Amino acid sequence: MPASRESALEARCCTWAVRQGCQPVKLGGFVVGLPDRAFLLPGGKVWLVEFKTPIGKVSLRQKYQFEKLGNLGHPVSLCNSYTMFQIDLGERTGKPRRQPVQIELDMPSGSAYNVGSDLNTDLKE
Repeated sequence: MPASRESALEARCCTWAVRQGCQPVKLGGFVVGLPDRAFLLPGGKVWLVEFKTPIGKVSLRQKYQFEKLGNLGHPVSLCNSYTMFQIDLGERTGKPRRQPVQIELDMPSGSAYNVGSDLNTDLKE
């Protein structure tokens, strides 16, 4: 995939992070091999992320820098999917990607299937 798709993924993920109360910081350009972004998370946490397309490869210089950062206690996450970014960010911030939906059912007691009944019993009848 072309670099433009990688940039599009990065932009989309940064937008999501801001909506979740995080601050993305671009790291590229200072030191060769640094990850693309540092995300400043609530609670004083920092998450380092390198964006790659599914067929993108980490360069030798990146591997060196990522290992160096990991040894300092700052591991680098590789991201190639918007959905995985949402899930990973949710785990780090304590905000799940989607909130569970609660549905209240108002079923008459004489209905063919009552919520809370044993499904196996209902199938046998």
